[in-house]
Amino acid sequence: WHDPQVRCLGMFLLGEGLEEYDARNRRRLDDNFLLLLNADPEAVEFHLPRKPGHARWEPLIDTTVAVAPDGGTWAPGAKFAVSARALLLLRQPSPEATRASKDMP
Repeated sequence: WHDPQVRCLGMFLLGEGLEEYDARNRRRLDDNFLLLLNADPEAVEFHLPRKPGHARWEPLIDTTVAVAPDGGTWAPGAKFAVSARALLLLRQPSPEATRASKDMP
């Protein structure tokens, strides 16, 4: 926080880490999300979180493209460059959350 040379931030939101329950006392689950912010005038490399058995990361928002991302995905643990002065939001689908949503009435 105190280094003026650092101009990037990554925030990981673990959907499996929710400690909430629905009206039927079932644990809520969600996909994982990764928000990557780069305020640097150069691209910055990030390492995507890796957890065995998890799906590939897919882009939801990329401020460097004028249209929606093309559907390319990245493997967990891959190195990924975020363009200069860009924001990227990635989603990692959770099989548990998908199964839980199918069980909902």
